Amino acid sequence: MSVSQDVATSGLSLGVLVIGSLRWDPERDEWRNARLDLDDSYRVQVPICYGRFASTRQSYTMVFAPDQPERRFGQAIAIRCKSHGLVEEAKCLWAAESNSSGDQGVSAGWGCVGLLPNPNSKRLLSGELRRWRDFVSECGSRRSNYRTLAAANAGVDEEGFLKIGWPKPVAGSSLPFDALLGTATKPTRIHSGFLSPQDIAAEWKTTHGKHEVRYFWNNRKHGICTYQDKEIENYLLRPDR
Repeated sequence: MSVSQDVATSGLSLGVLVIGSLRWDPERDEWRNARLDLDDSYRVQVPICYGRFASTRQSYTMVFAPDQPERRFGQAIAIRCKSHGLVEEAKCLWAAESNSSGDQGVSAGWGCVGLLPNPNSKRLLSGELRRWRDFVSECGSRRSNYRTLAAANAGVDEEGFLKIGWPKPVAGSSLPFDALLGTATKPTRIHSGFLSPQDIAAEWKTTHGKHEVRYFWNNRKHGICTYQDKEIENYLLRPDR
């Protein structure tokens, strides 16, 4: 099987690790309804924060923060895929994330799809992981994107694997997937660190930001949150002087 074909994953239990607007944006309805089993989802603890200034939104969005201590983890949602094909689902996820046709790979300079294997899975074989590596590296520009994102500490390595631990469910003892796909995005850093909750809230209180702050409130409404949320909310609700 060529690396351009899908990974042979018969019987594999595959999910998507959803953060941000992938869960609630109406523009992603078609992808969610076609590709995900929304009735089979789990709230999980993951290292995420508001750490990227997205030029398309002109607003702050979420990133993986692999260096965060566990006490500062946030909450995301893991949702089962209807299909078992890693590459097929990665392409569909990227198409939804980037508002593209899905024919342009699964990465760009600002972000990419990464794979997170379950370290306890007995069905995710080494050959399948190798074929994922081959898929990531088969195109020079794609490999360059992953290299750039890895250097930016975006929570993904050069081979296309997410650099975070296997998520812990908020309720229950284990997450019943052999692997998860997730979108890692390049963080915006100030002096090698993330912007403060006050800086983020201040941007959302500007004329333009008052429209984009819906990103924050919709995330919270759908159970997606970070360790920064309480501080951000306090600053957002504080009267301007």
